[in-house]
Amino acid sequence: MATLMIISCIVIALVSALLIGIILIQQSKGGGFGIAFGGIGESVFGAHAASHLIKITVTLMIVFFVIILLAAFITSTRTGETSIGDELLNAPDAPTASIVAVDTATNLPVSVDTPAK
Repeated sequence: MATLMIISCIVIALVSALLIGIILIQQSKGGGFGIAFGGIGESVFGAHAASHLIKITVTLMIVFFVIILLAAFITSTRTGETSIGDELLNAPDAPTASIVAVDTATNLPVSVDTPAK
């Protein structure tokens, strides 16, 4: 399971980097960041690049969400391990509290153990 989780994290990182690159290459309706590279999308990929880039973007987004759901499923089905929330909910009762009082005869602090409420 740990190996599958590591592989899914690597795939998530690669798909994320590809998505960022593909989205930045696309030319938005207002020019946007795609025009900052001198219209690299149309000059390199051709006149019909927008439709291909959109298809690639949608495909990468689907792959991204499937891998994220797979990673969530893997982490939710781990056996033998408890989450922090489970540990907090199933924590043993708090130890007895120690109250410090002052003995009026000697003016020294006195520790009195009381059970926790």
